[in-house]
Amino acid sequence: MAPEALRGRYNAAAGVAFQLAHITGPTVAGFLLGGNRGDLFIAMLVGGCGVLGLTSLHLERVLPAEANGVVSERRGEASDRASA
Repeated sequence: MAPEALRGRYNAAAGVAFQLAHITGPTVAGFLLGGNRGDLFIAMLVGGCGVLGLTSLHLERVLPAEANGVVSERRGEASDRASA
């Protein structure tokens, strides 16, 4: 999905996002659960899942089908004929 020239930057951005999540996630959860704010903790988890779901629905419309691993039937048939 990433252009060849920017592939390293995309990988670095993904690495930063994972590291940030690994650092802030347990810290925020510890403060919330330690302060008896389990209700807010659960609300944040459900809200985060909702935001991710809406984001994935938006990306489904924006990204090309090939980026999602969907191969059109016409392309599959053409490649089958070429290999036969």
